[in-house]
Amino acid sequence: QAATGLPVRVLNDVHAHGLGEATLGAGRPYRAVLSIAVGTGIGGAVVIGGKLFNGFANRGTELGHVPLIANGEPCACGSVGCLEHYASTSALVRRFSKRAAEAGISFPGEEINGELIVRLYKEGDKLATECLDEHCDFLGHGIAGFINIFSPQRIVIGGGLSEAGDFYIRKVSEKAHRYAIADCAVNTQIMAASLGNKAGSIGAASLVFSLNTK
Repeated sequence: QAATGLPVRVLNDVHAHGLGEATLGAGRPYRAVLSIAVGTGIGGAVVIGGKLFNGFANRGTELGHVPLIANGEPCACGSVGCLEHYASTSALVRRFSKRAAEAGISFPGEEINGELIVRLYKEGDKLATECLDEHCDFLGHGIAGFINIFSPQRIVIGGGLSEAGDFYIRKVSEKAHRYAIADCAVNTQIMAASLGNKAGSIGAASLVFSLNTK
């Protein structure tokens, strides 16, 4: 701002993505929207009344690092048992790869990634089904906690797995509503993000056009 003489706003990519979805995407026109990006890690954004809620000094809403498993495995953030470590796409691939190796199963010429696991799941593969069901259960637990805290009208899920098909959002939604308090979840709908790669740009632009915090 000092260098250009222009007003400057700063936010991270996941917050920009979430704000974009809340402003013009899958969260529109609702006022209480929670966005979750499931990928290498898990990021999130909370939009209340059309504005990002980030906690004091923008230090909060690290949704991927909510403790999920007491005395669980170490997380990259330095804590243990975080939602991200158990429910990210990376976690799904890690567990699938480990169990495939233990069972002597290989996939010559193919990269083990979320796309492969989803394809195998749709083909009825037992290991892929086991791992994806477990993934949805972990993610559903985490989302249920967010529902109980924020009671959002919409929860928007982005990332590669959200594009796997309606079955994925349906499975995660069923788990989340199973574990959430019914009175908190009664107005919450879980759906896939709709803006794709444009969401971050739209969210960032919305700051400039005074649709968010000052």
